[in-house]
Amino acid sequence: MIHIPLMLVEGAHTIDLNIDSAVFTLIYQTGRVSKIILLILLLISIFSWGIFIQKFLVFAINKRKIKKFKRLFQAKMRHKNPGDLIAIFSRTRGNILARSSLKGLLEIKDQLKVKRDKRVFQDMVFYSNAFQRAAQAEIAEILGSFERAIGFLATAGSVAPFLGLFGTVWGLMSAFQALGLKGATSIGAVAPGLAQALITTAAGLFTAIPAVISYNYLVNTIRVLQNEMLAFNAQVQGLVERFLFVSKEYLTERIKHVR
Repeated sequence: MIHIPLMLVEGAHTIDLNIDSAVFTLIYQTGRVSKIILLILLLISIFSWGIFIQKFLVFAINKRKIKKFKRLFQAKMRHKNPGDLIAIFSRTRGNILARSSLKGLLEIKDQLKVKRDKRVFQDMVFYSNAFQRAAQAEIAEILGSFERAIGFLATAGSVAPFLGLFGTVWGLMSAFQALGLKGATSIGAVAPGLAQALITTAAGLFTAIPAVISYNYLVNTIRVLQNEMLAFNAQVQGLVERFLFVSKEYLTERIKHVR
């Protein structure tokens, strides 16, 4: 009774080894067209994994910086005036929160140099809109850099299965053509050709599935980072509007000399 499961386990390992060796044998025995398709799928898979790993690391770093910067802002920066924020944000340009808000604050600084003869409420609306436009433009630029090359993952997820299917169809045509020339009718004669043909479909799915999962993950992460930037900019914009409402002249003196 004890020897039976051992033999089954040993037999399972033998089957697995045979399957692995059979797969490599099938790849080696495939035709030229199938080999080209398999090579293309391999390159697509390598590029897809490279893009995912690179973006994953970039997003992980930015998430950590955002978390740290938000704690610092809540603890020390929230009650500072826009002039102080410009000086602080300038020293943390590597953080995407500081980068987008800094763009809006610098736009207000430039507008304060030329706009003088309006009422306080009108000034508040004008400067608030100026901040929002500049910050959103910077957010769009940041998101554009994040989205760069991610479209390749979507393309890989769409194209790879069709490449595999093309290789399978081509292999089936070759197998049936060889079967017809030999005049054989047994399953043993056609099975090797069918197995060689199906290997490209398996490779296409093996390439496409990780690419689609990676694409969806990265797109969702970009959406989260975008919401983080928009929410933070709303806080900074509220701070700017509060100072504008209290005294435009005070804000002008505090902000115009900041470099």
